[in-house]
Amino acid sequence: MNVVEKKLLKSCRIHMLGIGGIGMAGLAFLLKERGHCVSGSDAQENRQTKWLREKGVSIQTDVPANVEWIVRSRAVPDSHPDVARASVPVSWRGDVLPVLLRDRFTIAVSGTHGKTTTSSMIAQILDCGYCIGGETVGFDGVARDGDIMVVEADESDGTVANYHPDIAVITNIEYDHMEHHKNAEAFEGCFKTFISNTKQTIIYCEEDPAATRLCKDNPKAVPYGLQRANLDVPISLPGRHNRLNACAAVEVSKHWKSDSEIFQALENLRPINRRFQTLFDNEFTVISDYAHHPTEIKALIETALETLAPKRLLGIFQPHRYTRTLALGPDFPSAFQGLEKLWLLPVYAASEKPIDGGTTQDLQAHFSKDWKNKLHTLQTVGTAWQPIRDELRAGDVLLIIGAGDIDQLGEQINQQNPEKAERRTPIKKHHHIAVLKGGFSEEREVSLNSGTAVAAGLREAGYIVTEIDVSAPDFTIPDGIDAVFIALHGTYGEDGGVQARLEELNLPYVGAGVEASQTAFDKCLTQTVLQNAGIPVPESETIHRGEKHKQSLPLVVKPPKQGSSVGCHIIFHESDWAKAFEDALQYDSKILVQKFIPGREFTVGIIDRITLPVVEIVTAEGWYDYTAKYEADTTRYIIPAELPEEKVAEMHAMALKTFDALDCRGFGRVDFRMTPTGELFVLELNTIPGFTAHSLLPKAAAAAGIDFPSLCARIIQTIKRPPTHPISD
Repeated sequence: MNVVEKKLLKSCRIHMLGIGGIGMAGLAFLLKERGHCVSGSDAQENRQTKWLREKGVSIQTDVPANVEWIVRSRAVPDSHPDVARASVPVSWRGDVLPVLLRDRFTIAVSGTHGKTTTSSMIAQILDCGYCIGGETVGFDGVARDGDIMVVEADESDGTVANYHPDIAVITNIEYDHMEHHKNAEAFEGCFKTFISNTKQTIIYCEEDPAATRLCKDNPKAVPYGLQRANLDVPISLPGRHNRLNACAAVEVSKHWKSDSEIFQALENLRPINRRFQTLFDNEFTVISDYAHHPTEIKALIETALETLAPKRLLGIFQPHRYTRTLALGPDFPSAFQGLEKLWLLPVYAASEKPIDGGTTQDLQAHFSKDWKNKLHTLQTVGTAWQPIRDELRAGDVLLIIGAGDIDQLGEQINQQNPEKAERRTPIKKHHHIAVLKGGFSEEREVSLNSGTAVAAGLREAGYIVTEIDVSAPDFTIPDGIDAVFIALHGTYGEDGGVQARLEELNLPYVGAGVEASQTAFDKCLTQTVLQNAGIPVPESETIHRGEKHKQSLPLVVKPPKQGSSVGCHIIFHESDWAKAFEDALQYDSKILVQKFIPGREFTVGIIDRITLPVVEIVTAEGWYDYTAKYEADTTRYIIPAELPEEKVAEMHAMALKTFDALDCRGFGRVDFRMTPTGELFVLELNTIPGFTAHSLLPKAAAAAGIDFPSLCARIIQTIKRPPTHPISD
């Protein structure tokens, strides 16, 4: 009996690393349903973590002290701190789910393409239990327990071979997931094991050569295909590939249901998110699809041309994994035939490191001269929408293609098209906004300038605005205000003070909540939180009066609770220590001393979880102090920063991870230093970035095609949930 079998025998305290992944979320729910005590952590909050919380699963940062077993996703490496220091058994998700299903009648759907759609079809027809890798409209989450279970058997890491299903479905077998399988023979090997493990029936697609070769002589095997199917009934999902998926679902379901029951269910199939999903349909149409393999992309484009008959078909594609891009690079250009124009994004790494031949530039080289005026590249998802929007004409169809974070484009589309945006956000144009500015911190002048600029921007965007100069904590806000834009920098603006006051007044406001503001404003506390989250920060120590630093020079000396570099110094010589130390102590009873990181300085803005172009800051004095920020004309801003695409992607991912680790919301800005060897360190997160003429967030937004009034309006539109604390009586 192995570890997994032993742990599943009785109720167990389980912590799941990477619980926000769809596959992990489904397993977490099933484990809880079976009586286990389940908690989990993830680098980012998402719909799955929210759903799990609603179902009673604890989502937390740290592994509980009394945990008995850790289950991790394939995205969590051996080097992860919680894995490296684990004193209890650690198992892969793909080793756990097959064992959990042994006491259920299991229908396991496998194949390179179509697993999620086919599994969803079967679950809808049979109204049975499921654990699938997509969000079906109308389903309560990505898993449900039952006596009959439909699951996806994953070939990506070879764990399809771990299943012993009653019924196996093989949709197709086409070499993929080169990061795990060294060649096509090894890839097919896990399917051979899967076939031999099947107890009753193997249902395979006879139109797929590899599936037919492996299954046709097996006495348990039953073929399906369009030639032998009676599918005159209209299927609600478009495309030939979906008709094939429906054939598989019919073959499985007829063990329990009559033909009339099956066909009625097929007529009313509910769609799956990011499977030919319509995001926008007005003067032009936007379709989002998970396709990331050339075969899937070809099927997507054929379906769009056949069912939508667009005047022009355009596409934006985010390659998924360097290994796949390298191995299948020559096959991609022909898959995109039918597009009038194609934009390529940087490769979504999925935890891989860049490899020669596997980047977007390498993929671009596979396209012939015929694509010269049709093929374009974009630097980031966050900056992609505006240049594409400028190209769209009435009657066009745009395909958003890929399996990474390209789905963030949907948020941008909703924000920039009022037909959708106004149904998503509670604060609309022409509502009354209070802009808080000034304050009583060291940054009062900067705050006055920011607030005045924001007020002007909101008025230009169509809002009614009241400007309030906050001179004391007991300030008042007139009646009739719908929401508050906080433009207060420093003490009381960024430290949770004004946020707490607004929650007392039951007024929605932009930006981080009380606790997140308190944490992010305290640089000492921020260091601790980010270190615990595995985010690289400069080596640091906290020093009180009379104490001596322990680190070697050069060092950065700063008061923990000030912004705009107030009281901040870089010490290169020991003789400068005393003066810098005393200056910093004017603002706090302790100071933060950090190891100075030589190299380049960058910042990444975030609006509603969309990252803006990376900004490089180049100063005459070598660092970005108060003078360089607000007074000097010699400071240069390079937007977008001149960096390799993989470094931009790394910086964007680290910015979002920082944002989530500090539990921020709405918008913010994360500052970085990068060493000459390319090592990144997070310096801090600004919950209320500046909005002056010198400020970085507006500059980055402008580079993304977002003018200042639109930026201010977007920030108002990020108010999507109530305050995080209960309102006082």
